[in-house]
Amino acid sequence: MSQPGIPPIDLPCMLCGRTENCIEKYGEKKTYPEHNLTLHYYCLLLSSGIWQRGEEHEGIYGFLVSDIKKELSRARRLRCYICRMLGASIGCVFPRCKRSYHYPCGLERQCIFQFMDSFRSYCWDHRPVQTFLGSEPSESSVCTICLEPVNHVPSYHVLRGPCCKTSWFHRDCLQYQALSAGLFFFRCTVCNNKELFQKEMLRMGINIPERDASWELEENAFQELLVRYQRCDVKKCKCQFGREYNESESKWEIVRCECCGSSGTHIACSSLRYVTQTWECSDCRRISCTPDILQELRSQIMNSKCTLRVNRKSLWKSSLSSFRKSTFSPCSTLHVTFTDDNQKASQQANVSLSQYFKLLLNDIENSDLFEGSARKNLSLNLNALQDNLYYEAGRMLAVALVHGGPAPGFLSQTLFSCLILDSHHVQPVLDDVADSNVLEAILTIQSCQRINKLKEATVRYFDYLQKTGTLHLVLNVSDKAILVKNMLSYHVIRRVQEPLESFKQGLQTLGVLEKIQTYPAAFWSILCMKPEKLTAKAMADLFTITHYADLDNIKFNAANLWKKYLQDTEDGTSAVSLEDILSFATGLDFIPAAGFEPQPSILFHYKQILPTARKNINCIEVSGLNSYRVFRKIMDKAICDALCKT
Repeated sequence: MSQPGIPPIDLPCMLCGRTENCIEKYGEKKTYPEHNLTLHYYCLLLSSGIWQRGEEHEGIYGFLVSDIKKELSRARRLRCYICRMLGASIGCVFPRCKRSYHYPCGLERQCIFQFMDSFRSYCWDHRPVQTFLGSEPSESSVCTICLEPVNHVPSYHVLRGPCCKTSWFHRDCLQYQALSAGLFFFRCTVCNNKELFQKEMLRMGINIPERDASWELEENAFQELLVRYQRCDVKKCKCQFGREYNESESKWEIVRCECCGSSGTHIACSSLRYVTQTWECSDCRRISCTPDILQELRSQIMNSKCTLRVNRKSLWKSSLSSFRKSTFSPCSTLHVTFTDDNQKASQQANVSLSQYFKLLLNDIENSDLFEGSARKNLSLNLNALQDNLYYEAGRMLAVALVHGGPAPGFLSQTLFSCLILDSHHVQPVLDDVADSNVLEAILTIQSCQRINKLKEATVRYFDYLQKTGTLHLVLNVSDKAILVKNMLSYHVIRRVQEPLESFKQGLQTLGVLEKIQTYPAAFWSILCMKPEKLTAKAMADLFTITHYADLDNIKFNAANLWKKYLQDTEDGTSAVSLEDILSFATGLDFIPAAGFEPQPSILFHYKQILPTARKNINCIEVSGLNSYRVFRKIMDKAICDALCKT
C-alpha cells in the first residue's frame, strides 16, 4: 500500500516490460498484489504458451495464476526478435518460423494478432494480406470513419471492406471504431454489412470486443430523449413571456413539429386554430421530395434561349439532330417548334415544352433501345451502340426531367437498380427476359426435378451456355439455381453492359444520375411507375385556393364549390375529366415530374365573371358568388369550349 503523499509506483507489465497503460493499444494494465503480478490484458491473452483453463471468475481473466507464472518463466528464456530483450512470450504461428516478440514490439513491426479462436499471431513476413482480383486503380478516396484521404492500396495501415468495392479504411480508424461499437454494432460504414465485414476484420487483426457499444453502457445515456421539446422557434415569437413559455390549453401552448419533434411553435405564433392541428417546421418542409430535387437542378437553367425544331412525324430522329447541334445546351431555356417535312413551321407549331417531352419519352420507350412489355430493360442494338444512341436517350431523359417533362415510368426495377448500384450486385428476375427462346431455356432448366433431366437440359442448351459463359457443372438438382442465376445475369445485365454504361453517362447530364443515386427512393416511382390516375383529392391538394375578398363565410362557400366540382368530375357526373380541368388551367393533362412552376391555383372573384384560364401562371379565375349548379355549368362550358379550340 502506498504511503500518503507518495505517488504510486507505475509497475511495468511482467510480459512485455513496458509501463504504458494505453487500454486501446495494450488492453487494461492491472496489478495483482496478492499474486505479485502486473500484466497488460492483450500481452496475457496473446501469449503463445498459455490458454484459459479456468472459469471466467477464476484466476485472472480465466487464466490460472499457476499457468501465468509458468508462462512468465518460459518467456524469460526467449529473446525478442525485434528489441533483442528477453521475455518474448508471443511466437509466429507460421510453420518453421521461429520468431518471438513482445506484443508492443510486434505492433510496432506491423505483426498481425488475431483476436479470435486460438488467438494466433503472425510476424511481418507471414502475416495475412488482402488480395483482390484484377488490378486496383491507383486512386484515393475518403475513409468514412475519419473523413481523411486514404490510398486505394491494401497494406498494413490500409484495409478494404470485403462487402463492397467502395469501402477503404485506415487500420487505426477501424480499431477505434471496433472498440467503441463492440461486437453487436461494428459493421461496414458504407453498406452496413456485418457478418462478412467482421470476419475479414478479425482475420486482419482488428480486435472486436464481445460487448455492447460504449454508448449503450453509459449511465442515463439516452435520458435526453425523455425530455419533450418546449420552445417556440418561429422567426417572430409573439409571446410576451418569452419563447420557452408554455401554458396548456391556451394560445401560448407549444406545439411540436409532427415530423421531427425537435422544433416548436406557440399556437398563436403560427396562426394555428387548435392544439391538435398539425404543424411542420421550416426545416422539415424543405426536406427533399422528387419535385424539390428536380427544382434544385432547374436552378442550372440560364436565360439564354435554345429552340428545338422537330418534325412530329419523325420526332426521335429530328430530336436527335437538334440535341446534337453545337448550339444546343441543356442549361439553356428551351423552346420547341414543330416543323413539316420542308422544315417550315407547321400549323400546330407552338406546343409546350412539357408536351413535347411527353411525346419524346413515349418514342424512346417504344424504340428498339429497350425491350420488354411494360417494365423495360436495355436491349442490345449494335448499330445504336455504335451511333451512341443509348447515351442520347439517357441525355434526353435527364433533360426532360429537369425541363418539365412527365415521369417516364417505364424502367424495370432491375434497370433502376443498375443505375444506383454496381450491376454485379443486381439479380434480375424472369420478367426481365424479353427473348422467348432464352426464356424457354431458363424455364426448361428451372422446371427440372431430377438430375438426369437437368443434365439433358444442360446438353440441349450446351452451345448457348458455353458461348455466354454461363455453363456450370451440375452434380445435383439444386445446381439448376446457379445455372438460372447465371443465365439471367448474363442476358439481362452482362450482355448489355456497354449500352448500360452509355445510358448512365447520358443520365449524368445536369447532374440527374447523381441525384438518382443519392435519393433512390424519391426517384423510383417516377422512373419505374406510371403516374396514378388523377383524383379529386390530388387535384384539391395541387391547386391553391385564393380570393379577392377577405370574407370568411364567402371564402368557405367558394372552396366548397371547387371541392364538390372536383368530386363530381371524378365520379363522372360532369361533362369533363380531371385531366381536362388540369389542361384548362396549365395546358398540360399530366403533372410534370418536377412539378408546376408556379403552383396551380384557382382565384375566386366576388363579382359575376365567366371562368377564364391564365396558363402563363397556371391559374383559373372564376366567380365565387354562384350556386353550385351554375358554377358547375359555367365551368363545364368554359373547359369544353377551350378543348374544342385545341
